[in-house]
Amino acid sequence: MKRLTVIFTFAALVSVLMAPSCRKHTDLKPVVPQVTIHATVPDEATKVALTPDGDGLHLAWEAGDALRVISGSQSEQFAIKDGFTDHEASFTGSAVSGTSFDIIYPGSFASVKEAEASDFGYQVQDGNGSTAHLRYAALLAGVDNYTDIAFSQEWAAAHGGSIKRAGAIKMELTLPAGVTTVSGVSMDLGGRKLALALQNVDVSASAQVLTAYLMTPWEDMEIAAGSQVEIRVSDPEDNIYGITFSVAEPKTLRAGRVSVFKVPNNIEAYKFAGGSGTESDPWLIANARQLQNMSALYNAAADDAQFKYWFRLLKDIDASSISNWEPLNYRGSTWLKAIDFDGDGHTISNLKCSGYTYASFAGVQFGDIHDVTFSNATITNGASWCGVVAGFLGSAANYSRPASCTNVTVTGSSVTGAKNAGGFAGHVVTKGTVTGCSVINTMVKGPGYVGGFAAQADISGVDKYEVPVIFTDCTVDEVIVTNTSTSAGALFTGGFVGYTYQAVSCIGCQVKNTTVSSASAAVQNMGGFVGGTDYAGANFQGCSVDAGTTVNGKGNHTGGFVGFANVPDAYKECRSEATVSSPAEYTGAFAGYAAGASTFTGCSACGNVTGYLHVGGFVGCAENASFTDCCYENGLLTVSGATKGTQSGGFCGYATSGVTFQGCCVKDATLTTAGQRIGGFVGQLGSSYNSSNNITLDQCSVVNTAVTGGLNTGAFVGVQYDNVSRSYVSGGSVTAKGAHCGGFSGFSQHGSISDCFSTASTVGGGQSQVGGFIGILYDSHVSNCYAAGSLSGLGSDTGAFVGQCALQGSPGVIDNCIAWSASMPFFGSNPAEAVITNGYAGVEGTVSSQAVSQGWSSAVWDLGGEQPLLLDVPRRIPAIFVGDSITWQWARNSGTYDQSKYPILIPFNSAYMTQSGNNITVKFHPQFFSGHGYIDKGISGQNTTQMLARFDKDVVALNPQAVVIMAGTNDLAQGVSKEGIVANIAAMAEKADAAGIKVVLCTITPCNSNYSALSPKNKGPHIIAVNEMLKSYSDSKGFIWCDYWTHLVADDGLALHPNYCLYDYLHPGPDGYDVMEGIIQPILNNILTN
Repeated sequence: MKRLTVIFTFAALVSVLMAPSCRKHTDLKPVVPQVTIHATVPDEATKVALTPDGDGLHLAWEAGDALRVISGSQSEQFAIKDGFTDHEASFTGSAVSGTSFDIIYPGSFASVKEAEASDFGYQVQDGNGSTAHLRYAALLAGVDNYTDIAFSQEWAAAHGGSIKRAGAIKMELTLPAGVTTVSGVSMDLGGRKLALALQNVDVSASAQVLTAYLMTPWEDMEIAAGSQVEIRVSDPEDNIYGITFSVAEPKTLRAGRVSVFKVPNNIEAYKFAGGSGTESDPWLIANARQLQNMSALYNAAADDAQFKYWFRLLKDIDASSISNWEPLNYRGSTWLKAIDFDGDGHTISNLKCSGYTYASFAGVQFGDIHDVTFSNATITNGASWCGVVAGFLGSAANYSRPASCTNVTVTGSSVTGAKNAGGFAGHVVTKGTVTGCSVINTMVKGPGYVGGFAAQADISGVDKYEVPVIFTDCTVDEVIVTNTSTSAGALFTGGFVGYTYQAVSCIGCQVKNTTVSSASAAVQNMGGFVGGTDYAGANFQGCSVDAGTTVNGKGNHTGGFVGFANVPDAYKECRSEATVSSPAEYTGAFAGYAAGASTFTGCSACGNVTGYLHVGGFVGCAENASFTDCCYENGLLTVSGATKGTQSGGFCGYATSGVTFQGCCVKDATLTTAGQRIGGFVGQLGSSYNSSNNITLDQCSVVNTAVTGGLNTGAFVGVQYDNVSRSYVSGGSVTAKGAHCGGFSGFSQHGSISDCFSTASTVGGGQSQVGGFIGILYDSHVSNCYAAGSLSGLGSDTGAFVGQCALQGSPGVIDNCIAWSASMPFFGSNPAEAVITNGYAGVEGTVSSQAVSQGWSSAVWDLGGEQPLLLDVPRRIPAIFVGDSITWQWARNSGTYDQSKYPILIPFNSAYMTQSGNNITVKFHPQFFSGHGYIDKGISGQNTTQMLARFDKDVVALNPQAVVIMAGTNDLAQGVSKEGIVANIAAMAEKADAAGIKVVLCTITPCNSNYSALSPKNKGPHIIAVNEMLKSYSDSKGFIWCDYWTHLVADDGLALHPNYCLYDYLHPGPDGYDVMEGIIQPILNNILTN
């Protein structure tokens, strides 16, 4: 043993000697003696080797080494002194007191806990076979001496303690030919993992042999028999080479020793950077080769194979080395190759896919793709749906291939299709959900259906409405969308989606800075958001098209938001600021053409519009549609048409029939044209002056708007064939370039105008039949209205209220109306051709005082100011109809039936049928719903369980005055019990009743035994039984009962009457719906008026 050496410095000694002479007592720090430790390291070459090779490691002291000695709370580091040898060295440091010591090498460890926690998980070897990175590590624990030590088991035991030492593993691996530089190696020893980074290692210089050394932890490592050992080598391109084998006998890798592994020649290239393709252990992809291996994995499987694999990107990938990407799932017809692809926030750039069916990254996507960006992709397709992410997102095969995308971005890309192209996906179908995804700075072009995000979206199949296609918070920005079709056909083009069919929802989605255009006039149905819709209807809520977007149509049906809305779509709180133009018909800042019981609630538009015929600030033409609280503002409407059919307006160009406008407005707009039938709100209201148009226009307004038009121009309506109530024009002007110009209506015939006013300036331009309120009046009824705007530039037949009255059939009727004018007569000419009661022209008192004297209602008017103002009247949806396809078909525009497949059973009736070859087209009754403001929530194929699931959203949330429930047919077809049917209907009814909604319960309609979907076929007795149970329940709750059965049943008391049966022995035809309307409408009249 070496002697303990205690060193006192001279300075310390002087301090001790001087202390007594100090006048003032000063605390002196104790002098800590310095200690020299003599330490030895054994020259151990003993190994535990799975494949012994005779090599060992030489352990030696080095300059800069240090020890740490710990006893209790004391911890001191000792530095190596010069003059050390490989195995012996001296270390100096401050003395440590105590009887039990922990001695750690290296001394950089601050504590035993820190030393024991080290697993040497990250190491770097510089050069092939280098050992410079290896460091001896040891812990002498609980020994009784620290001044003369040896790092050996024998010494530790002799001094009452123990020793822990780190070991090492030497690996010799032969890598495949062609491998050069490698960057890392790792081992998985039955679950214990070690890793080593490599630098400056090129195995091509050593016959493909890699020699690597890894340090092992303090304790022995036990490897059980049968354990899997995996060795992996990586290169700078993130390619992985490895081998996995089982340990036949149990092995122990001893701490403090060197273990050797040799793998001579069976290291193989891995397809991926890691993982096993499961949910908990996804395959990892770090380069283009591994990405292509994913494609090869899917496409090597049989067309009808069924599996699901999980993948995750490790880093951004440049796919430019892949000459032509083969989509993952594009062959066959079952589409059962599922995927979960996690981009983990990374980018795949320069992907090219050309010529494949469903050209795209995924092909037919079945599964989930998320958190990935596709940059500078180029997709070219010859024959089918295509998009950057998916050709089909979801699949219609058996209607059971749902797919989803979340946080996926396409940017700087190009999609060119020979048919149906979308920037993100060609066709989104079957329970597809897309959330938080974007298409940015991308070009999309092709014929057929074309969309900036998707070409088409729809649901098909029996379960189609359980989970509709849903787009949420998705964006299209700086995208060029071009439909290249040059021949007519089913062509739809949209900034977001070209065409929707059946139940599709878009919620909070945006189109920004996008151009939508076409190559020819053959392309119709173009919208800034959606080109067109069909079948069961779509739902758009909180979606928008911004002012940087332009929609340049060349064919009919062009809109800033939707080109052609043709089914019971719902548009709620959507906005379009796009600039819209078309040299054809039906152009609007929001919608080109709205029909099929589509509904618009709380929507707005403000873009400039240039069109030819049927141009509207909000909608070009409306037929069987409903608009509530919608607005067009701050836009310029320029209409080039100059004919009778120009029919353009600040809100709607032409409202044909079955249309409802409630609470809609035009603000701060300008409408200019030389065309005819022009109005600040609507150009022409109604299609006929001699029959009912079923139009409701209530509580609408035109504010600060300038209207210039030709023949039949009004500040509110150009030609009026139906009723207008509680509406007004405030400020602004109307200028005539032709006869029949009015401050409210240019030409009024057949309809009524009640509780309306105008303060617009009327500029006659020298034309005839100009009035402060109506230009020319035929057999309309006008009551409780006033005109208080200025009149100038007058020609003949000019009046402060009416320019001219004309007799055609019954005379016009005017009751209690006021023309606020000091000098002009109430009528310009022919007052004898109208019946006038209390018509006032003058300026005595105030307009309000005159209105009071005429008995105007204070429930409608605020009569407290100088001029009467209309009161806001709360509005509720009158009624919502809930049901299956029988309810749904009721509101359809029409259906076409191939007589060879679906022979029409009722007699041909030209009033609502047309025939072309084998096809017969039948018109249904959407005007019944749109004309009364009712909403049709019938969904084809649904049973009562499905209706109950959507009842809160479809009915309760909309808070109608009444709900009409007719359901149960599909339940009977599916074998649902009578009790189950009644229980579901009761649950719906009681939800409505609790919400203050009046409940109307209806009988299930009759069904012929021929109807094949019912088994056993004759369900008549079962329908009768359910109806009886429903009637009993309805009576017990005091609900209103509607009996369709009695009026539709055939003489046998079971079947649907042949006069009312359309084609399948189940659905009524138009005459059947006539009967049903005659039953339900009096019931609703009673509810709504009481």
